[in-house]
Amino acid sequence: MLRRDDAGDAGDAGRRAQQQRRGRSRGQALVEFALISPIFFLMIFGVIEFSVINASIGVYNFAAKDAARIGSIHGPTDAQSDQEMVRLILSRVSGLGAAHILKIEIYRSNETGGYDPAHDDAYDGQGNPIGVATWPYSARSDSGAFDEYLGVRITYQYIYLTAFFSSAG
Repeated sequence: MLRRDDAGDAGDAGRRAQQQRRGRSRGQALVEFALISPIFFLMIFGVIEFSVINASIGVYNFAAKDAARIGSIHGPTDAQSDQEMVRLILSRVSGLGAAHILKIEIYRSNETGGYDPAHDDAYDGQGNPIGVATWPYSARSDSGAFDEYLGVRITYQYIYLTAFFSSAG
């Protein structure tokens, strides 16, 4: 038969053993989190960064296509066609904080989209002309006998949002 004192000692020993097990499981959870957290954060930041990069690429592609469409409609009939194309591009990409325009080039292209450096007009990220225009609107042809293709190229710099990937280069 157990006396009251013996039962109290047995209960205390059981509680101490239970607390020790609980303390060990807390330490185990901390170690598991330390092992898994870098992989988890890599995946989360990777998804976020990839989404922003993909959105930036899409916005710049649509801006270049729309600018080329305006340029092909106006052709040699509008002296302000280049400025309209640049304004369109700047208005389309103004909301992007992660990618900044370095250069906008409006150039004469061939049917495959090739770049002709002898016939191009370049603008900086604010829409100011760079150098002398070598393919002004008056030199463009829209006659059916001699087809010219207009190309628009936007050069931009992407700035990483998360320092996780920018440190990797």
